[in-house]
Amino acid sequence: MLRLSAKVQPPGIPVLYEIIEGNKLGQFWLHPNSGRLALHKPLDYETQTQHILKVQAEALGSTSETEITVCVLDSNDHTPVFPTSLYETQITEEDDHHLPKIILTVTATDSDGGEFGRLSYRLSGNGVDNGYSHSSPHSSFHPYRHSSSHPSFHPSFHSSPHSSFHSSPHSSPHSSFHSSPHSSFHSSPHSSFHSSAVAAFAIDSTTGAIRLLRPLDRDPPYGKAQWRLLVFASDGELEASADIRVNLKDVNDNAPYFPNPNTLTTIYEGSPQGSLVVQLEAIDHDDPLEGHNARVVYSLEKNVIDETTGNPIFTIDSERGIITTSVCCMDREKTQRYALQVVATDGGGLKGTGTVVVEVEDVNDMPPRFSKSEWDVEVVESLTPKHVLATLTVVDLDLTNNFAFRIVAGSGRGWQHFYLATRQTGSVGADLYSLIKLDFENPTHRRGFRFRVEVTDLGEGEEAWLDKYHVDGAWINLRLLDANDNTPIFIHAHAHLTLSEDTPVPTLLTTFTARDVDGVSNSYIY
Repeated sequence: MLRLSAKVQPPGIPVLYEIIEGNKLGQFWLHPNSGRLALHKPLDYETQTQHILKVQAEALGSTSETEITVCVLDSNDHTPVFPTSLYETQITEEDDHHLPKIILTVTATDSDGGEFGRLSYRLSGNGVDNGYSHSSPHSSFHPYRHSSSHPSFHPSFHSSPHSSFHSSPHSSPHSSFHSSPHSSFHSSPHSSFHSSAVAAFAIDSTTGAIRLLRPLDRDPPYGKAQWRLLVFASDGELEASADIRVNLKDVNDNAPYFPNPNTLTTIYEGSPQGSLVVQLEAIDHDDPLEGHNARVVYSLEKNVIDETTGNPIFTIDSERGIITTSVCCMDREKTQRYALQVVATDGGGLKGTGTVVVEVEDVNDMPPRFSKSEWDVEVVESLTPKHVLATLTVVDLDLTNNFAFRIVAGSGRGWQHFYLATRQTGSVGADLYSLIKLDFENPTHRRGFRFRVEVTDLGEGEEAWLDKYHVDGAWINLRLLDANDNTPIFIHAHAHLTLSEDTPVPTLLTTFTARDVDGVSNSYIY
């Protein structure tokens, strides 16, 4: 550290050096003969910044004393420390009052003194304004270096009866000693702070004050409930970090809405009271844990009233959004479609609406009916069996029908000569065909036909004809019309006559008679 020198008269007399005060911990060692002062134990700036030693020199029984002040310069041997590894704060979403404003202040400590105990802060993470100026990656201070001198203490020893140590002409009696030539940092008294139109957070590099720069949205689809940041404290060389959680307190700024504002659903006609129609779910992006902001209540703003009872036809569960029927047995043949308007209301009174269209699905609950209860049909005998004799149309208000037709066996005159075929196109019904060639000249045919036909909408199979509600019948009266389909025939193909030669003119020789089996209108012979 330094070497002490005492002058004695006459020169050459040995001098003994000794620390007599200020070295209780034994941190210093003074060579008794050479006067060289050295460190015996490490010094700690944070424990004691200076040590005052009283030193004595002795020669020939005379002593002299002086003081040495050892100033301990700080070295950067301590890392900054945050008192906690996690800082957490809560702010209200969409709060735009007094921006920018401080929402949290972090403070780290550094056991170093002086410039090494002077900390700067920086922030990282999404939404952080990193536009503040800094002189190094970890500090916003602007250091400059200066040198310091290391004065030596050179005491003098005089042989007068009252000898004492004296400092050299260029040193004060209380000399200063600097243990290391470390430079010190100096910073501007004004720390810099920059805002950003896009960034959400910024930190004051000197105070550690974290500011909110703009309002934040908590709710989906673009907001988030928590922002995670990382704060750093640096002494220029060493660095510490801590996590920051900025939690957003929800406000009721989102109205509930239906993802599908128009819903189409169906229900079978005849369904009993309480039948499920559809379940709707509205979405509210507010925090479900924050009061009733996201608690949705459902209601029917536009319902349908039953004309018979005056009661609403539908009802909705206010909590679950389930729509059910509140009356029994809707009739599609009466009303095919209903339109409802559903409202979702959150705890703050914000509303969203949706439309539900309920189509009544058909069931086969209506019986088929022939257009006529009795059909009078006239048929020319010349028609072939492949020709449609008549089309029997059917009316059924249902949409889902499986028609089947039959001629009732034994129901009347000539039933066995005909059959019915279900129409595949055109009007609903069946076409009547004959199984045989009809002949007017046949006395039985000429008399006409009368038989009964039936229809069911339950399909083929004997069991379908047992449900009489779904069966209807009609009579067929078929009159056969004559066609000129027969050639006249002479009763005698030739005549043999014997005449005298003097038979006068005109004389009737004979009469030829022809017969035609067609009806009267077609049997007159010329």
